[in-house]
Amino acid sequence: MAKSKHPSVFVVTPIFNRKEHTLAFLKTLFENDYPNFTMVIVDDGSTDGSSEAIKAKFPKTTILKGTGSLYWTGCTNLGVDYALKHGADYIITVNNDVELRSSWISELVECAQKNPKALVGSLIYFMNDRKRVWYFGADFNYETGELYHKEDEPKSKRPIESKWLTGMGVLIPAGAFKDVGHYDIEKFPQYFADADFSLRAAKKGYKLLVTPKAVLYNDSKSDSGGKLMAQYKLRAVPKLLFTPYFSDSIKVRKEFYRRYFGEDYKKIYRHYYRHRWAQFYGPYVRHCVRLKLVRIAKWLGVKK
Repeated sequence: MAKSKHPSVFVVTPIFNRKEHTLAFLKTLFENDYPNFTMVIVDDGSTDGSSEAIKAKFPKTTILKGTGSLYWTGCTNLGVDYALKHGADYIITVNNDVELRSSWISELVECAQKNPKALVGSLIYFMNDRKRVWYFGADFNYETGELYHKEDEPKSKRPIESKWLTGMGVLIPAGAFKDVGHYDIEKFPQYFADADFSLRAAKKGYKLLVTPKAVLYNDSKSDSGGKLMAQYKLRAVPKLLFTPYFSDSIKVRKEFYRRYFGEDYKKIYRHYYRHRWAQFYGPYVRHCVRLKLVRIAKWLGVKK
């Protein structure tokens, strides 16, 4: 890619419903001061009028239609293909449940141009607590099997290196997709595709950086898994564990561990789920059962 003052940037965001999130995100996106970017929304079957509202309020947005079953990875790959065909120098992946500072794109590009063979992530704060860091780099805990975010406040304005990158606000040189390939939709249709892509890029010689100058705010309460669990229904547990669209999916997490946790991955994998059951799923199931018994008792007219 020839270095220029304002290289072409394509911002790729998958959506499925949550219209108000998307409109709030686009408002901050189009307030960015960077002069040469294209916004690509990939709408994977929204039924709440998202695409129509986007066209009405933000007509400069490119809207692509998914099949309704692409999830994050398939939608992002679709947006990446569009960007590559239309001359992107850089591609940014970002979710629709965030707000951005006006210098966000400019700061990502500036860092990338100073580090030509690098993926560049953002400093992410909680939206409801804007002084609390949600993500400033990431690492593995090889004993517990956790992929965790570093949450320390930056000590300087210099970029730091990260073990892996979240797909929420990461800038990728277009050439990286030629070197690395696309996101792995077969193994990671929703979660882990972003971390996997960044780790594959690192193997190809790309640095994984996070710049504290590029800031966004994440609405962590909009997480679909968290919303499912908040219903306190027993059926949430097998759904989280046995469908490939949640971060605790047994099949998906096993594949990720196999790739990146070395020869001991099976031991780490088992330890992770034993710990999760003891600390989370076990208490959750017991609480659901208690709630069910209380409802049955009320229906039977049993008093305390």
